[in-house]
Amino acid sequence: MNPVTSHSQQEAHYGAEYDYNSESPHLKHPQLYEGLMGRVAGLIDELCEPGRTIEVLEIGAGDGSVSDRLLALGCDVTGTEMSLDSVESMNSRFDGNDRFHAVYDPDGSLKVLEGRRFDLVLFASVLHHIPDYLTAIGVATDEHLRAGGALVSVQDPLWYPRMSRLTLR
Repeated sequence: MNPVTSHSQQEAHYGAEYDYNSESPHLKHPQLYEGLMGRVAGLIDELCEPGRTIEVLEIGAGDGSVSDRLLALGCDVTGTEMSLDSVESMNSRFDGNDRFHAVYDPDGSLKVLEGRRFDLVLFASVLHHIPDYLTAIGVATDEHLRAGGALVSVQDPLWYPRMSRLTLR
C-alpha cells in the first residue's frame, strides 16, 4: 500500500499543536459528528452478539474524538495513526483505559497490526489523505476485517493534493 503521505509530511502537519476538532469537518460540525456516530452505533448494535465485545479498528484516529464515542458504546478500540504526536496524545487521553490501544503506523500500511482482525474497520474522514485509497480499503478488508464484520467509510475518497485550489474552496 502506498503511504498516506510521507512520514515527514505527516509529522509536520499533524504535530502536537494540531487541533483536530477545529480542522476536521466531521468533528467540527455537531450535526455531521452526531450523524456519523448514530450510524456507527446502529451498525455496532447489528454486529453485537450477546456476551461479546465489538472490536473496532479506527484508521487515522487523529486525537481520538471518534474513538472516545466508540469506547462509550462499549467497544474495544484500536486507533492507528501516522503521527507519533497524535499517538502520544491519544495515549494520554485514554490513559488507564485497557479497552483502547493507540498504534503508531508510520507508513500507513497497517503491517504493525500483524494480521489482527476486527469486527468493524472505520475510515472516518481519512480516505482523502490516501493516494491509493482502493488498495488501502483492500488491505483493511482482506487482512483486518473478520468474516461477518463491516467496513465504514465516511467522506468522499478524494486525495487533496490532486484537487485544484478552486475545488478545495
